[in-house]
Amino acid sequence: MCRLHDPDPEVRREAVRDLGGRGGYAAVDDLRALITTDPDAGVRNAAAYAAMQLGDREALGPMRQAIVDHPDEEEAATILAHYARLALREPEAVRFVEECEQSNKPYLKIGAAMARAEWFEAQGVTRLLTLLTEVPRECRDLVVARLRMYLIPAGQMIGVQLDAPGPWPTEHIERMRRWWAANGSDRLLADALFVKRSGDPDVREIERIRHARERVGRMLGLLPPPS
Repeated sequence: MCRLHDPDPEVRREAVRDLGGRGGYAAVDDLRALITTDPDAGVRNAAAYAAMQLGDREALGPMRQAIVDHPDEEEAATILAHYARLALREPEAVRFVEECEQSNKPYLKIGAAMARAEWFEAQGVTRLLTLLTEVPRECRDLVVARLRMYLIPAGQMIGVQLDAPGPWPTEHIERMRRWWAANGSDRLLADALFVKRSGDPDVREIERIRHARERVGRMLGLLPPPS
């Protein structure tokens, strides 16, 4: 824990990452403080992620404060995603995400879309696909990274390869938009993220086969379209 106060931000980030597991409960107060007070954006983000991993709901307030205090940093978007995973869809969290959606700050808009995706809302991915061509160029790498996290596994779930080397050309983005509009659903996103985070290849294969079977059933008119 003494490394949390090291003058080197990389040492602090590494210490925070080490405390994000089961052994970190004794450090929750320090982690909460780092979320709002550390001068390094990477440390603040790592502390928010560690708090989320530890299930420390008392860190929700500091996370919101860090986002409000640094809306022009990329980490504001990622902290908002951590916040959504920790808060779930409680009313206060929904209101905060809606406020960020209505902001004129690109990273807050991106973070709000990421939060929706973390809540397994298909509209979060739809919004990221739209933002990909709307936000300033310096913000687009984050959007692409998050689409690779959300959309690509969803495609793989039913045997569709959507990824391509970057930067993505306009026609590729449009193809992804059309595919998600036709196939995207809350359930597909939830299953894809569950499988991705479980890290179990057998679970991945079982879920992929199940979704492929259902897709064939819809194509044959034997099953209703995804909700």
